[in-house]
Amino acid sequence: MQKIISSLQDTIDFLPDGVLVVTGGSRIEMVNTQAARLFGYPAPQALVGQDLKVLIPERFHHQHENQVTKFFAHPDTRRMGGGRFLFGRRADGTEFDVDIALSPVVFNDTPMVIAVVRDNSVVKDLERAMQWKNEQLEAINTELERFGFTISHDLKSPLANIHAIIHLLTRAIPVAKREELAEHLTQLNHTLYAMSELISGVAAYSKATLADAVDADVSMDAVVTELRYLLLVPPHVELTIAPDLPPTHGNKTKILQVFLNLASNAIKYCNPVQGDVRISGETRGTAAVYRVEDNGPGIPPAMRDKVFTLFEKGTSTRADSQGIGLAIVHKVVSELGGRISIGEGALGGACFEVELPGRVG
Repeated sequence: MQKIISSLQDTIDFLPDGVLVVTGGSRIEMVNTQAARLFGYPAPQALVGQDLKVLIPERFHHQHENQVTKFFAHPDTRRMGGGRFLFGRRADGTEFDVDIALSPVVFNDTPMVIAVVRDNSVVKDLERAMQWKNEQLEAINTELERFGFTISHDLKSPLANIHAIIHLLTRAIPVAKREELAEHLTQLNHTLYAMSELISGVAAYSKATLADAVDADVSMDAVVTELRYLLLVPPHVELTIAPDLPPTHGNKTKILQVFLNLASNAIKYCNPVQGDVRISGETRGTAAVYRVEDNGPGIPPAMRDKVFTLFEKGTSTRADSQGIGLAIVHKVVSELGGRISIGEGALGGACFEVELPGRVG
């Protein structure tokens, strides 16, 4: 028997993980060198003969006794923990995460268990970090949902007031003038409708859960129609949008947000005397690629990555530039599974190229 035990000791000393052989009374009968090192003991002999509790934090002692009793009543090969965090205690009293696998054996008619112990601190630290991140993300999503609902509610009220005022103004305008102003009034009503739809879309998106927020194929015709209503194009700027832009796949509200920001930005920074802004697109493999370009001063190569950073305004000194729009665009495009880059366009100014997933259906 002694020869068998000696042979087993030699075998477990070669294993890379910590190994302990323990009786049903929690007495440590055998320890390999790696286990002694793992728990901070100078040699295996320092642990042989001790109660297994010496390697377990005191707050788990009672729980440990119950688990030992249950295991020896129904011994089987298995892992400990069942998804819970397990802790070991070193000789100096410090604790660390462990992963433990158990296997029952019988020596000289005595039931024992071989416990294979591994330091699992790195993995468990990553799990805790991930759990914390998920909790933070859930809190942020809840706050964004609340924010989106509040914003949509607060914006719809003044829109309704504007609509009512326009109706009153229309009734107050002399009949002869109504025909003259009819086009402008119609444009105002279309803009109000498009703005209301955008607000509703933002509210619906912020309210949707991940399970509910199912993307779909998006016709760019519908996006362009709303874009024209929402954009304020000054008289000195010519906006050209190519027909038959390729369809894409994603959330329509987000896609509209991307083009609204890019087009507004192009209009803001194009040539102040005779502005030229163009939106075009093409299918490239399975992707839909769009370009928004202007005839402004452009963006220097050294600044092209920086302008996508929040509050980074590049070389702009305009008072109405907050350095937020392009950061939002970059974030939304990434969420849509696409990418955005800046180059030099045919008009001499900046050219923003947006690549989005193509139509699935």
